[in-house]
Order: sequence, then C-alpha cells, then structure tokens
Amino acid sequence: MQRSCIILIVTAFLLLPIYIFATPILKWLGQEDDIANEAGKFTLQIIPQLFSLAINFPAEKFLQAQRKVKVLAWIAVLALVIHIGMLTLFMYVFDWGTLGAAVSFNLTRWGISIAQAVYIMGWCKEGWTGFSWLAFNEIWAFVRLSLASAVMLCLEIWYMMSILILTGGLSDAVIAVGSLSICMNINGWETMLFVGINAAIRCCNWRWMAGNGCLYKLGLLLHFWTSSWIRSLPCCKFRSHAALQTILLLIILYKTNWNKEVEQATNRVRNWGGQDIKTGNGAEST
Repeated sequence: MQRSCIILIVTAFLLLPIYIFATPILKWLGQEDDIANEAGKFTLQIIPQLFSLAINFPAEKFLQAQRKVKVLAWIAVLALVIHIGMLTLFMYVFDWGTLGAAVSFNLTRWGISIAQAVYIMGWCKEGWTGFSWLAFNEIWAFVRLSLASAVMLCLEIWYMMSILILTGGLSDAVIAVGSLSICMNINGWETMLFVGINAAIRCCNWRWMAGNGCLYKLGLLLHFWTSSWIRSLPCCKFRSHAALQTILLLIILYKTNWNKEVEQATNRVRNWGGQDIKTGNGAEST
C-alpha cells in the first residue's frame, strides 16, 4: 500500500501540467472557447483531489484485502450524504457555481482518503505495522506490475472522454456536450454492476481481455463520429455495449479454474513484487 501511495503521488505531480494547461490543450483539440475556458477553470479548482486519489485507491485496495468492505461502504455512504449537503450549501446557498462543486469534490475526496487512512492505522493492527522505508525497496518492480492495469484503465476512461472531445467539435457544441454529459452520468449510475465485474477481471490479471474490450469501444468512436445522429446519442447504446461485455465476462468467470489462477497470481507477485509470499500459516510459499 505504501509503495502504491508513493508511485501515485509521483504520478500526480507528473499529471499536474495537464491540469494546469487544460484550457490551451482543449482549445488545441478544437473545443469551443466557452467549453475550454470553463473546463480549464474547473480543472484548476479540483487539483487538490488529484493527490487525494494517491491515498484513496491504495487504502481502498488494502481494506478490501483485509475484508473490511463494510467500512468502505459506510465511509462511502457518509461521504455521499455530506457531499450532497455541501453541494447544496456551496452552489445554491452561497451561489459559488462551479467553484462550489469543486470545493465539495475536493473536501469529499480528502475526507474519504483521511477516513480510510485513520481506520487502517487505528484498527487494522494485523495488516498495518506502521510506516517503513522498505516501501522504497524494489519499487520499480512494483511499477512494472502496475503498468498493465494503468493501460487498461486509461483505455477505458479515454474511451468515454474521447466521445466528449469529439462531440465538442460539433455545431452547438455547448448544448451537445452538456446533453452527452448528462447521458453519461445517468449511464454511469446504471453500469455500477458492470464496473464491479470488470474490476474483478484488473484483479485476475486478464487485462489483455479487458483491454480488447476497451479497444472495441474505441473503435465505436469512429462509428459515432461518422454518424449524424451523435447529437442524440441514446443512453441505451452505452448500456447495451456494457451489458454485452458483462455477459461475456460472466461466462469466462464461470469457466475459470480459480485454483490455477491463485497459483499464477502467487508466482506473479513473487516475480514482480520483489518479495516472498507468505501463506496463511506464515510459511513461505513454494
């Protein structure tokens, strides 16, 4: 977990130029000034949450590995309630507009990260033994282990974001992007189940399979772009693609030899993680 935090903090610093120069980058990509200026301003405002993710994601995976799923659920529910309250206060009472949304987003993200970290250090005594300089040992091996996951996630996220970028090149781009953004948010709520199953596939190390699915989606962009009905792109298109992918993944999961997967995972972590693996009784695995 500590290695992951270190890697992600460094990555956050590397991503900062994209956040800082978002406005000129979007204009270079052909976005209208109204969209580029507003998006660039909001991107600058949410820079603090970028660094919270460097703690949030590793802590989340740590708690999942410790079977502390209920804790994650309660933190998420509490954060959601507080987030809605802050949005109402900052955006409608104080009339801060997008600044209010950004402040709420930053506070919620950091609140989740801090809550997870406090729980790990205070109540996960068996899994947490304190900060250690050993986190810097074999860190490059751990980076290599992370690269495949990073590529898969980037393809998945870029697929959705690329649609927005392409839509920004249409006439009446502000209306088109706004409509598509609403559509994507609704679709995001509906595909939570599919995302969970997809994640079960960044865990089985079948990233090549998930990557193929992402490339398939990227191919759809050309179809959307060359179709005149992109303005009225329906949510059902996204749902049908996600549902089809989920059905195929469920079939694969059903036919998988999980004992063999455990053995392969153990070997991968030993080879790439730079450390020996311990079995449940504390003995070194073979």
